[in-house]
Amino acid sequence: MGLIRAGSTTVKGLAINRFQVGIFILDGGGGIITGNYIGVGLSGTQAKGNALSGIEIRGSPNNRVEGNVISANHTGVFINGATTGNRIYGNYVGTNKTGDQALRQQPWRGGQHSSRE
Repeated sequence: MGLIRAGSTTVKGLAINRFQVGIFILDGGGGIITGNYIGVGLSGTQAKGNALSGIEIRGSPNNRVEGNVISANHTGVFINGATTGNRIYGNYVGTNKTGDQALRQQPWRGGQHSSRE
């Protein structure tokens, strides 16, 4: 999982898959998540979902999530806590990179994990 606590962080151009949470933004704020494959492989067509969320934003304001493929996760984008000003737009959610085929969540076959929260 990519845990981001610093403000004004950019995550761009990565394939993030097979974690519990793909990208977890906690506190900070003002981050940009763009041009990533979250829950899919590098081709943008293979389901390789994260067990819980593709992106989770908790208590972090004014983040921008745009131009990503966010698919095959239990939840695409989860926003929780005292957050304001977050913008989620221009993403392919639940589909491949061209938007013409659904990519559903696959059974997660990772090891045992536990949350500290």
